[in-house]
Amino acid sequence: MTTVSMALLSFSVAIAIAIAGLGVAATLMLSTTERSRETGMPRAIGMSRRRPRRTLTLEAVLLSLAAALVGTASAPASARRRPAPSPRPSASWADRPSCPCWRPWP
Repeated sequence: MTTVSMALLSFSVAIAIAIAGLGVAATLMLSTTERSRETGMPRAIGMSRRRPRRTLTLEAVLLSLAAALVGTASAPASARRRPAPSPRPSASWADRPSCPCWRPWP
C-alpha cells in the first residue's frame, strides 16, 4: 500500500470511530433522560438515594456480563466460518486478462 492510500484508510477509520462514538454517547444520553422519571418516582415515595443508584449499577453490570458471555460464545463460531487463506497469493486486478487496461508485453 502506498503512503497516500494508507493515510486515506486511516482517516476513514478515524471518522468511522468518531461517528460510532457519537452514536453511543447519544444513545446513553437518551437512555439516561428516559430513565430519570423511572428513578425519580421511587425517590419521591421515600426510597433512599443509594437504592436506585445501586439498582441501575447492578442492571448495567448484569447486562454487560451477559453481552460479554454472548460475544465470547459466538466468537469461535464466527471464526470457524471464515475460509482459510489461500497458500498462493492471487494476482492483482490489473494482471488479469479480463481487465480492460490489460495488454500483453511486446
